[in-house]
Amino acid sequence: MGADYIGFRSCGLQRSLGPEGFLGKLKLRAYKGAIEAQVPPEQRATVKIQVQVTNRPPRALDYATICAELETFLAGSPECASCPLAGGNPVGCYRYVGYPIDAIAEELVFSFFCRDLDTPDSIADQLYRDIVSRVPQGSGWHTQRPRPLAELPAPLVHVTPRGRRVDSAQVLAGLFASLEHPAMLVGYARFFGELLQHVAEERAKVAVMGPDGKVQVKVELRPGEDPTAATQRALERARAIYGSRTLAELADVAELLHQAIPYAMNGQGSVLVDS
Repeated sequence: MGADYIGFRSCGLQRSLGPEGFLGKLKLRAYKGAIEAQVPPEQRATVKIQVQVTNRPPRALDYATICAELETFLAGSPECASCPLAGGNPVGCYRYVGYPIDAIAEELVFSFFCRDLDTPDSIADQLYRDIVSRVPQGSGWHTQRPRPLAELPAPLVHVTPRGRRVDSAQVLAGLFASLEHPAMLVGYARFFGELLQHVAEERAKVAVMGPDGKVQVKVELRPGEDPTAATQRALERARAIYGSRTLAELADVAELLHQAIPYAMNGQGSVLVDS
């Protein structure tokens, strides 16, 4: 369960399957990987799962059928080797952000969004006006927690000096918007790019990674705080930020969006989002 991102530029393979067919094959690939990670080889023949693709009825498929349907798809096409969206990998034009969104990612996405919310024409200001402010209270991102959508038990809330109220459930709901229009793609590419800069700044506050790969944690004592407790707090935050699955997946999405901009601006492609 999560958000699927496809860099769609209508290469031969994508054109032959269409957007829904291409997404369906990618979901089958994910199901196949999940089965192989969780089920021993001798038991896979008995596995049957429900496969659901947007705008298509669910299908019950067994492992053998999934493998048969993916036999040629997994090899990709000759175009994959030179495609910037694929990065030279067979069918590499795909990114995925899994749910639930982990707690540290929701915190940092929200703190970044709120930071410049009152700055006219900042990316947060634009997304708030056009998308985020229209997300109703009581959406799935508000109610389906802690899990399946988000780890935090309740959304974070912020009111700006100008009186704008926003919560992190609204921001997450707006995070996975459709990007088929070039202007939307450019806007979200900017948002993701600036978000990654914010994440890097937050990482630098708690720890730095040396050339040997070792992480040096920065400990800041609060008034009256025990040094041991402060060290433990710093370690836990460093582990959370550096080890966040969601932040790593958002970084992968940011790369795809950046690579897709030239295709979108020339009318030759887009990024399809299924969340």
